[in-house]
Amino acid sequence: MYSSTSSFKTEINVIALVLLVLLGCELVIRTQEGALSLDVKHIRQIPAISSNLVRGEGLRVLFLGNSLTRNGVDAAVLERELRAQGVGPLHVERVFPDETTISDWYYLFKDKFVDAGHLPNVLIVSFAETHLQDNQAVKLDRLAGYFTSADDIPEIFANDVRDFNSQADFLLSKLSSSFANRTRVRTRLLDLLIPYYRDSAPRLNQTLQTRKSEGENAEGVRHTYHRLERLMAMAQKHDVRIIFVAMPQREKIYPIDPRLQSTIETAGMVFVDSRMVEGLRRENYIDEMHLGSDGGVIYSRYLASRLAPVFRLTPGTESSHSADAGIK
Repeated sequence: MYSSTSSFKTEINVIALVLLVLLGCELVIRTQEGALSLDVKHIRQIPAISSNLVRGEGLRVLFLGNSLTRNGVDAAVLERELRAQGVGPLHVERVFPDETTISDWYYLFKDKFVDAGHLPNVLIVSFAETHLQDNQAVKLDRLAGYFTSADDIPEIFANDVRDFNSQADFLLSKLSSSFANRTRVRTRLLDLLIPYYRDSAPRLNQTLQTRKSEGENAEGVRHTYHRLERLMAMAQKHDVRIIFVAMPQREKIYPIDPRLQSTIETAGMVFVDSRMVEGLRRENYIDEMHLGSDGGVIYSRYLASRLAPVFRLTPGTESSHSADAGIK
C-alpha cells in the first residue's frame, strides 16, 4: 500500500515538473519570440503597418508577398518614381513574411486589413512560379499562430485544413506559441550546432521546391486557383483593386499558366508580367530568386513605370478624375 502511494506521488511530481517546464517554455517563447528571427519581428509589426496604411495621404497601396517583395520592392524608390510620373499623392506599405504563398496571403489580408477596417485602395500581390496555385502546402503552425483569428477557424476547416490530424495541429498551434514556433526553435538550435546551417538549409529547400515546381508545371497538368478566387472576391466586396505582379528570377524565365492570367482578368483585376526587366543582370541578385539592394532599385524603377498607367485609372489618385476610372 505504501509503495503504491509513493509511486503515485512520484508520478504526480513528474507530471507537475513536465507541466512546469512546458509552461516555462511557453512563457519564454511568448515574451522572446521576436528574437527567434527577423521574420517573426516583421510579422508582429503587421498591425502597426496596417494602421499606418490608413493614416497615409492619397492613394493607399499595400504590397503583399514574401522575401521576394522584401528584397525586390524599395518603397521609397517606388513612391519617388511614381510621383515623378504624375501619380500622387500616395502612400506605400509592404508586408512580406518569409516563404508565404496564397493561403497565407488570403488570411493575412483578411485578418490584419479587412477585419481591422484598414483597407488599401490597391493591393499588389508579388509572386513567382507556383505561389498562387492551390497546390501550395498550407503551413499550419504559421497560419494558426500569426495570420488568423478564432473567427477564421470554420472557414479554414471547411476549405483549407480538412483532415483531423491537420486540424489538431492547427488548434495546438493556435493555443501554444511554443508549438507554433517549434520549427523556428529547431532552426535556431541547429544554427548554433551546425556550421553554415542557416545558409545551406534555405538553398536546399529552394532546390527541392524548384524541382517540385518543374514537375507541377509539366505539360498537361491542370492547376486550380480557388484560394486566389476567394482573395479576389473578398477584395471586390470591399472595393479593393488587386494587381498581381510576376517577379523576375536570376536563372530562368518561369512559365505563366494561361489559366492564371485568365482567372485574374476575368475577375476584373490586373496582371503585370515583370519576369523580364531591362537592366537586371546576374550580379544584381544575391541568389537564384532574390534581388540585392541595387537590383531592388532597378526593379522598383521598372515596376513604377508599369504601375503608373494603372494607377492613373484608379479612383483615389488626382489624375483619375480626368481619366476613365471605371476600370477595377
